[in-house]
Amino acid sequence: MQVEHAIILAAGKGTRMGEIGKLLAKPLWPFFGFTLLELQVKFLSERFGIKNFYVNTHHLSDQFSRIKLENVSIIYEPTLLDQGGGILNITKRHDLWDLPILINNADQFYFFNEEIFVEGIKKLNRSSAVLFGLEVLKQDGYNELIVDSSESLKGIKKNQATDSKTFSTYSGMALLKIKNQKYDGEVIPFFESVGDFREKLVLVQKVKESEYYDFGKLDSYFDLCADTMNLIVNEETSSVTSLIGEAGVKYCLDFGLDFRSKNRAKSIETLRLDQGTVWREGLTIKEQVESRK
Repeated sequence: MQVEHAIILAAGKGTRMGEIGKLLAKPLWPFFGFTLLELQVKFLSERFGIKNFYVNTHHLSDQFSRIKLENVSIIYEPTLLDQGGGILNITKRHDLWDLPILINNADQFYFFNEEIFVEGIKKLNRSSAVLFGLEVLKQDGYNELIVDSSESLKGIKKNQATDSKTFSTYSGMALLKIKNQKYDGEVIPFFESVGDFREKLVLVQKVKESEYYDFGKLDSYFDLCADTMNLIVNEETSSVTSLIGEAGVKYCLDFGLDFRSKNRAKSIETLRLDQGTVWREGLTIKEQVESRK
């Protein structure tokens, strides 16, 4: 089975991105010469062979018109439909019924062995959905996927533990095969629709070794920019620096801050408060002038 279609979920409100999030849609935030959306398309096409992309938008949706990417369709949601509704809306509009579809969030990058993805495709042949699990610590506060011996999802447990035991949570990446059905624009959560394990066979693909990058909050965005800059300056590599490639490594974000500072708390606060460097058409990007050491 070949997976050629991907839905990129990008219809958030930007509320976790501070004052800048009010001016610039999060999928359009820059990251070393790319927007997050451009990098997501690059990631999914190079890593998994995706050919067609569908992106739902809501907050500051008009800004997406300046992104010119081949085989990328932008779908505006006047009313937020939740994840399940957003996926069904795109599936109906573009007639993706009964086709394998990859789902991912615009602000998350999940790197794992390609054999894991192939195994997920095999599982989709006998199920309605395959969720890629992410190993986390209980103390981190994520919800736990309850899985039986056949790898079927049987429940979701709200985490209340404080010990260091690890378990699988839903990473935000999934493979779906949605049967043709009536959908009239209802607001529906993921696990009450396309991921409804009570009514459908939903399998979990566990991933033991991976790299996971989440740009979902202002602090994590800033930290990932700083950490990546450190790798580039020190000529070290990671999955993200490999994805960026030579086209992106000569650029850094210019907030007038020290990205290599070990204590970034003050810098992050400055980023929140000093909006003088923010343009309505995007954030300032400058060429890196520091020589590598």
